[in-house]
Amino acid sequence: MNIPEDLVKLSNERLARIPLSESRTRELPIELAQFAAAAEAVRSRVQFDQEVSEFPTVLRSLAWKE
Repeated sequence: MNIPEDLVKLSNERLARIPLSESRTRELPIELAQFAAAAEAVRSRVQFDQEVSEFPTVLRSLAWKE
């Protein structure tokens, strides 16, 4: 997944407003793509309609399996 740098900048400006250096802004698309890939890899095993209190336990169990 390719996340454009300008999308990261725009999202930060409109939503988070976190001070980011230019080098950090260049790194974030890579890290966000890695996070998206990891989420996609376990998507079939995580059900977002399950009891909220169980969700952290499910995430921890997935972390140990990967």
